[in-house]
Amino acid sequence: MIVGNDLIDRSLAPPHPRFFNRITSPDEQSNFSDTILNSHILWAIKESAYKAFKQMDSESPENPRAFQVSPDLNEVCMGGSSLKVSLTVETDYVFASVCPISYQTESQVLSCTVSSQSKVARNAALQVFRRISPNDECSMNIEKHGKIPRLVTENSSHSLSLTHHGSFAAATLLM
Repeated sequence: MIVGNDLIDRSLAPPHPRFFNRITSPDEQSNFSDTILNSHILWAIKESAYKAFKQMDSESPENPRAFQVSPDLNEVCMGGSSLKVSLTVETDYVFASVCPISYQTESQVLSCTVSSQSKVARNAALQVFRRISPNDECSMNIEKHGKIPRLVTENSSHSLSLTHHGSFAAATLLM
């Protein structure tokens, strides 16, 4: 099963003034105003969807306009496929994760330094697993299958997405 996530550190430089128009379809432009926050939200959702769809099809389009975000921000579609969106907007960051409609995800966002982003993202994945499986004392490892990470234990294997940007890192596990 697939999962994707993305994170935007809101303290970093704002996007280019034409960024919103470059990533949105005409329908999205009529549903959302051209603000920095909406650019961050839509980009995080679309990048999450790109990561997830790429796991199913390595030929997934790289054009952000191919991913259509619903007006209520709860769903993102590409072609005939839809994914459920989970969105967190905080003062410091925007975080989005996507998964198939009938599944649930569990995520963790942590602050970090730029030099520790990858390590902190992996630690976030381990924290999520410990939170959802507190009685599972088995060893855990994050392995890549191609370019796709999975959290693997003695008893199970979980779809995983890792992300980092600026002062934050995050992990999302598919339940």
